[in-house]
Amino acid sequence: MEQEKEKNEETFVKKVVQTALEAERQIRRQQVLHNTRMLMEEYIEMKRHIESAVSEEEELKEEQYDIFRGEGAHLGSVRRSKMKTAMMIANIDRAMEELRAEYETKEMTYKYDAFKMHYIDGASYEEIADIQNCGKNTPSRWSKELIRKMSVKLFGIDGVEKY
Repeated sequence: MEQEKEKNEETFVKKVVQTALEAERQIRRQQVLHNTRMLMEEYIEMKRHIESAVSEEEELKEEQYDIFRGEGAHLGSVRRSKMKTAMMIANIDRAMEELRAEYETKEMTYKYDAFKMHYIDGASYEEIADIQNCGKNTPSRWSKELIRKMSVKLFGIDGVEKY
């Protein structure tokens, strides 16, 4: 009787731990999808940051900053930010190219085009629906599909639905 009780408790604890681990995986997965979506939503601004953030004295164009020239001045934090942003943009661009090729092979470039129009070109889903002559919710559905694929390309195993 005592052994059966211990076995039941052990089984219960295993189920609780298994449920907790699965919940943690789901939360992590949702976070990865959220991060991927945020990266794509901020793609245009991140590109702008790389192009316009001033991190080196040579980048100063206005005369009012002449006193700083020749001092070897640089902003390390801005430089690091530009580098991290540039690396992420390079990863996004690589993943976008892989997605384009994948959807071209499947003869579904319209899905990729909708995704690109929304996240890279800044078009609304309504505009895309008009351009592609499809239902108003369809571009959003296609974009969600590609976000899931993009999350794996950017974050590897953490982007996989269930592992």
